[in-house]
Amino acid sequence: ITPIPEFGKPIEIPVPQTIVWEEYGGKETILLANEKYPQGKLVLSTSCEPLSRNSRLGDLNRIDITGEIGVVASYKLQELGYVNHLTQAEFIYGECHCPILEDTNDDCVKNDRSTLVDNVKTKSLRKWIGEHVDKLAEKIAEKEKKEIRAKNIETLSEINKVLNDWKNKFMSK
Repeated sequence: ITPIPEFGKPIEIPVPQTIVWEEYGGKETILLANEKYPQGKLVLSTSCEPLSRNSRLGDLNRIDITGEIGVVASYKLQELGYVNHLTQAEFIYGECHCPILEDTNDDCVKNDRSTLVDNVKTKSLRKWIGEHVDKLAEKIAEKEKKEIRAKNIETLSEINKVLNDWKNKFMSK
């Protein structure tokens, strides 16, 4: 997949050792790495063409969650939650490696491996992933705004040139 030129290299973000989950006024520290299960990483990549639902690459607009045995879950970005810039998120795909999800004591992986079990650990990880996807999507949105501004300035400059040429025809007379 050809990336957006300004975001050519995949972005690697280490999964934190712990995440604080806040719900209903309470806080809980969630462990995402320990001696047995090393720290994971989130890898986000971009595509120069949108990975929207009906496009030929639409199935790639997702985050695959991997563990020691391979992909344990997969979330389309619109299903992930916690992403505000969904239009720009259509240009993002990635993978999150988080071995601790396969800890049998936590029971985070479903047998069908389509999504994770809905518990505090998986919710906090999905929220963390969504926040990082949203940050990248926001950077893409800023790039788009700059391109639009530059195009508008160019168009206004051309219009001013035409108006000046028209004005100068009459001013000389």
